[in-house]
Amino acid sequence: TSAPRATPKPSATAIPAPANGAALADALALQAAGKSDQAVSALQALLKKEPSNADAHWALASAFRAKRKGPQGCQEFRAYTKHAPSGAHVADAKRHLSVCSAVTLLDQEKLDEAHAAFAEIVRKSKAFPDGHYWLGTMQALRNENAAACASFLTYLNLDSGGPYADRATAQLGALGC
Repeated sequence: TSAPRATPKPSATAIPAPANGAALADALALQAAGKSDQAVSALQALLKKEPSNADAHWALASAFRAKRKGPQGCQEFRAYTKHAPSGAHVADAKRHLSVCSAVTLLDQEKLDEAHAAFAEIVRKSKAFPDGHYWLGTMQALRNENAAACASFLTYLNLDSGGPYADRATAQLGALGC
């Protein structure tokens, strides 16, 4: 007979799984199935129970981005970086927050500052689709049509099914690209 095995003790550095891991998985399944309104509701309910659940903030931010609800998405990207300052998605969240800041400049009609901010986002992150979409929007507003066409095409090449794909495609047609 073999000796009884000791039950392993949890590591002192182990990070506990979120208490509502199943709730997060269910919300992500809803989102993957295209049921974004239900996913948003489920994630909001989860965050009421677990306000520091970074993964839920990331998922909710992504859901709001897909629904083109910028202010809500920005709030959730901020919450994600607060609760997971070294999380897997921090770099992406910071890129989205840069877009949030630049869109605020656009909303304030600070067009030159917004244009410069979007150009800087693209310069720093050439593979970040949203930067190209918003830079193209600014270029179109400034009648820089050839540059706008290139930006919208880059956006579509990077994220053909993204939340701004229909708008980018419409802009390409309107600009005669």
